[in-house]
Amino acid sequence: MRFNRVIFMDHGRALTQGAPRDLMARLNGRVLELAAVQQMAAREIAAEDPDVEDVHTFGEYVHLRVRSAEGPLTRIPQKLAAAGITLHHLHAVVPTLEDVFINLLETESVTNGK
Repeated sequence: MRFNRVIFMDHGRALTQGAPRDLMARLNGRVLELAAVQQMAAREIAAEDPDVEDVHTFGEYVHLRVRSAEGPLTRIPQKLAAAGITLHHLHAVVPTLEDVFINLLETESVTNGK
C-alpha cells in the first residue's frame, strides 16, 4: 500500500482509523466473492443465507460479508444449482478497504438505529 494510515469518515465524523492492513484484517475470512451467470438472481439467493450479513456488487462480482464462511460455501452453490443458476466461483477473498468502509457504515447505522 502507498499509505500507512487511513481514516474512514461519515458525515464529517471519523468512524475509525489505522493502518490499512490492520483495518482489512478485521474482516479476514469473512468476505466471499461470488460470480454467476445470472448475477442478480444469484445475489438474491446468497442474501437469504443465514450466515450472510451483507451483499454488495463489486464490478462483475458480488462480495458477501459472512459471519462464518463454512456454511455459505456449502449452501449457496447448492441453492444456486437448484435454481438453475451457473456458478463460476464462490471463494474467500482478501477484504478491500471498500469492504471495510461498507462494514463500518452498516455497523454504524445499526448502532445508531438509522
